[in-house]
Amino acid sequence: MTKRIWILAVLVVMAFVMHASAETVEMRGEVVDATFQIAPFTWTAQNFAGLYYDVDRNLMSDALTTTAAAPDTIDCGDLVYTAYRVESGYANPDIGGYFAVGWFGKKCMAINGKPYVLSPIICEMDPGDKITLATGEGWDIGNEYRLIVRQIDPESDLVWIALEKDDVEVETSVIQPRSRGDRFDNDMLINGSPGAYTVKMADVSTTSTFVYQKDIGVEGDVPIFSVYVDAIFRGTDTNIVQLKYAILIDDDPVRVVNGGVGMLDVETVTSESVQLSSDQSIPLLMDSDVNIAEGLWLHVADDMDHDGVHNYRYYPYLLYECASSGSTPPPPPPPPLPPVICEVSIRGEVVEPTGEEIRGIVWNASNFAALWYDFDSGASTETLAIESLNGRVIEDDMLTYTTHPVYQQYAINKAYDDVMIDGATGYNATGWIAEKYVAADGRADTLSRLLVELKGDDRKIIAVGEPWDLGEGFTLTADSIDLDGSKVWLSFARDGVEIARDVIDTHPASGSSNQNRTFVAYIEDSDGEGEIAVFHCYVEYVFRGTDSNLVQVTHVFLIDNRATKISTGDIYGAMEVINAGSDEIVLANRVMPTILYPSSRQRVMGNISFVVADNETLRFAPVLKLTEPGTYEVRGAVARPDVDPRPNQSAEIVWNASNFAALWYDFDSGTSTETLAIESLNGRVIEDDMLTYTTHPVYQQYAINKAYSDVTINGATGYNVTGWIAEKYVAAGGRADTLYRPLVEFKDNDFETIAVGEPWDLGAGFTLTAQQIDLDGNKALLSFARDGVEIASDVLDASTAPGSLNQNRTFIAYIEDPDGEGEIAVFHCYVEYVFRGTDSNLVQVTHVFLIDNRATKISTGDIYGAMEVIRADSDEIVLANRVMPTILEPGSRQRVMGNMYLRTADDNTAIRFYPAAEYTICGEEPPGYPDPEA
Repeated sequence: MTKRIWILAVLVVMAFVMHASAETVEMRGEVVDATFQIAPFTWTAQNFAGLYYDVDRNLMSDALTTTAAAPDTIDCGDLVYTAYRVESGYANPDIGGYFAVGWFGKKCMAINGKPYVLSPIICEMDPGDKITLATGEGWDIGNEYRLIVRQIDPESDLVWIALEKDDVEVETSVIQPRSRGDRFDNDMLINGSPGAYTVKMADVSTTSTFVYQKDIGVEGDVPIFSVYVDAIFRGTDTNIVQLKYAILIDDDPVRVVNGGVGMLDVETVTSESVQLSSDQSIPLLMDSDVNIAEGLWLHVADDMDHDGVHNYRYYPYLLYECASSGSTPPPPPPPPLPPVICEVSIRGEVVEPTGEEIRGIVWNASNFAALWYDFDSGASTETLAIESLNGRVIEDDMLTYTTHPVYQQYAINKAYDDVMIDGATGYNATGWIAEKYVAADGRADTLSRLLVELKGDDRKIIAVGEPWDLGEGFTLTADSIDLDGSKVWLSFARDGVEIARDVIDTHPASGSSNQNRTFVAYIEDSDGEGEIAVFHCYVEYVFRGTDSNLVQVTHVFLIDNRATKISTGDIYGAMEVINAGSDEIVLANRVMPTILYPSSRQRVMGNISFVVADNETLRFAPVLKLTEPGTYEVRGAVARPDVDPRPNQSAEIVWNASNFAALWYDFDSGTSTETLAIESLNGRVIEDDMLTYTTHPVYQQYAINKAYSDVTINGATGYNVTGWIAEKYVAAGGRADTLYRPLVEFKDNDFETIAVGEPWDLGAGFTLTAQQIDLDGNKALLSFARDGVEIASDVLDASTAPGSLNQNRTFIAYIEDPDGEGEIAVFHCYVEYVFRGTDSNLVQVTHVFLIDNRATKISTGDIYGAMEVIRADSDEIVLANRVMPTILEPGSRQRVMGNMYLRTADDNTAIRFYPAAEYTICGEEPPGYPDPEA
């Protein structure tokens, strides 16, 4: 009989490791040692993270037990898997409860309370989750189901909802919240505890719930989908409905009694549980993985010390595989990103001056993307310039920074030309140390920080009575709306103290002005010289619902009324203000000498520094370092093909590391590999194959070999590196199409001191541990492991005895690559010092280098975003735009690949665009291995 199990991606980040490739995830249980632990061994959710656990109710559903008597074999019948039904409740108060069953790592619903008829839960909204749909909008729930709002009648408080499966309508109903819903034929009243439940089932009429249920085999009225209609809101132009408590299960349940799973056959079935046991003997061979039941495996330890003593340590794990559908194989995932991005650096154009004295080096928004630039208007104000350079020394007053105000039209005035703010159609903006500021009264020396600026189609929906936090203590609150749903009372406050309030009328009466729909707030400026308009917004819609009311605002603009006053003589980093007037601010390097030492970072002002290459040749660039949490854009040079082709490029537009700072660049060697190019542009359309991305490997010397020329890694003095989608990768064997992600790479004077016995977490599950040192304090036993499993160990001698070799102080670890084609040196480090103390012992390591052994394989035909790989071999990777048309619509953002996109100015006349890469600093969840189409 067919044996089935559902293994879906589990979105629970616990102790997990990658088993075979970046497309599988292993979640393991506690390790047992059968040579001395007495059977039975039992795993539940307490010691096996993959098993189901309801944290709110403290209920576990499934367990795995082995009663093996012999340490090297689990005999037939000695491995038992048991799944119990446990109480679970619909979040929806209309429809009671249901029974859940943990089934090999997946939460399932026990149909009609039967633990042997199971459907995986595809979607289950948390109690606080809500979704809002307008008339005609649809929601793709999963499993090819789509919920559509056909019509909303706010007068009668009715909504017509339809459910489709594979574009075919399967259910439709009209719901009147709090009054009339659908009949639910599977209502359960559950009492008791696991193993001793009592159940009363009933058919009930709901007050607000849309239900789709159907008969499946002998199971009647299976509740496939249900959702609670929370509220209907009336708008001036459109109406919306708010939904919550949705739950969707698989519409093809499986009766467990019809067969077992893998090596497990059904042994006992009751009204409370299902028990399966092994139907064959399972030998515990060292270094083996035994597939018990599709996603359930056992892993047995290897004889890592090669002493001939058999190990019978093993643990169970659940392996989750990302399955594909259809005949076309899925594209490979894009290269994995570092687990957490905690710093973004935006690099200006790199210069490599020659001669004793160099004149006229200038950076502005065109070649230093960190400087402020208004894309839609093409305005910029900041310039950083070196008037002359004497060798590596920038003498006093030879480095200058200049900025000035420029006019900017208010977004609200651009959208509605009859709206003015305090009688003005715009304001004056100034770039100041790579940020946008508002120049008060147009003065360059009086700057207010811009806190919020919504442009174009940006909008915010706020619930009545719930303050919207705008930052810096400012809030906007919709206090109430009128019975007609056209007027709203808005309140603007700071730190809970109201500053302004007004009633805004959104009713489109004859002759009404958009100015009447604009809320403006004034605050006295910090000098007490008068009031300034710090905030404004446009009230687009007011929605009145049965339980809650909403207000939608656009063109939100907020500045801080506490101005920054800039005066002659003020100091910013290494720069002093030498001119501060209404028209211009000028700073020069008068605070300290600016000497561009090799491998140094020389601060200029704010977070801007000069980064200097570790090279005899002078090579440097200005760099802005960002560390505050948030999402940042690193842009390339702006293209204006309708005005003038870029110099030396004819009609072709080319970006590389010199004019697109996101692309990988090695400062010390001056090498880069990536190019993004547009061969031709037909108006605003980049036709197929006209946008290309190219990269190739280049040689890089190991830092350890650069420091100690007698040290080689696996016989090599260096490795091949490739820039790939704006990240650095190691090209295995010098092949462009086989890439490994670098995890750790120390340079120069970087070092790590580790205490003996305390593992150093290197990331991705890798650890380095100094197990012990000898009595003389010269030798250290190092162990390199992944997920607690030792990969390599060695004794390193750090003594400086005559004739000692640096190679002897170098620890190297090898791992077999995923294709099994051989071992690769994934890790090395140099033991600098061994310290033996009275209380603790320490080992200091330098030149640490670690790569992930899970390769990213790139093949012809693979898809990355809008790009298709048209060449992938050992020498080069080339992609072209073949997936979808690339149209540079005004105000659009067109994805290229990975985190790279093309952004086009919101200008219907001029064609102005640039490439950019987006990075999020210190996100709550690691990016991991994203879907290339996500």
